[in-house]
Amino acid sequence: MKITQRENGNITIQDNQDNIKAIMPYMFVFPHPRTENSILINASGSATDEVNSFEVSMEKGMFLNGKKISNIEVLYESITRVIKLNGNQIIDPKQNTDPQKDVFDTITDFETMYNFAKAFNTNRSPIKKDTSGKIIKEEYLLQFKTVSIRIDLTYYFLAGEPGKISHILMHGNTAKVLLPLKTYQYGANNVLTHTYELHTWQR
Repeated sequence: MKITQRENGNITIQDNQDNIKAIMPYMFVFPHPRTENSILINASGSATDEVNSFEVSMEKGMFLNGKKISNIEVLYESITRVIKLNGNQIIDPKQNTDPQKDVFDTITDFETMYNFAKAFNTNRSPIKKDTSGKIIKEEYLLQFKTVSIRIDLTYYFLAGEPGKISHILMHGNTAKVLLPLKTYQYGANNVLTHTYELHTWQR
């Protein structure tokens, strides 16, 4: 099995024939509950989630960012050193009681928090739309072992051009997100770009 972290931060899992098996924004590694010298890899953060996990036998070895690793202890050390989330090391959760919360605590940017909220959301209807079908709000509920977390996004639209987003404000449990306001800017040819502001807004 091959595990590679791409430039955009996503983690790609491939088999030995280079077939892509999964692309995950986060990766957790646990000792296999029954098989010696094997591990489980998943994005759920649960050490017992075998259904949604990849099982890797260290006897067969695996490639981590192109380097072959055959020893399970070396793997744990290498993963926390090589695979990174938002510039921070992913916490090796094999001894932690709430690994999802540990990863949440490392997130400091808008996009990573947004992707994390969508990945672990438990709200059945997170998308709120107005009568025209336009998204006006997203409400995500994340329920971990030790805490419940809310991440909400409120959409604002340009005056006179209600089809164009002006900015999106992220709020809720976002104290560590440095720039929680995503602003949209449109060029002369109507091409969309975006920037991030802190807590203030002006166009």
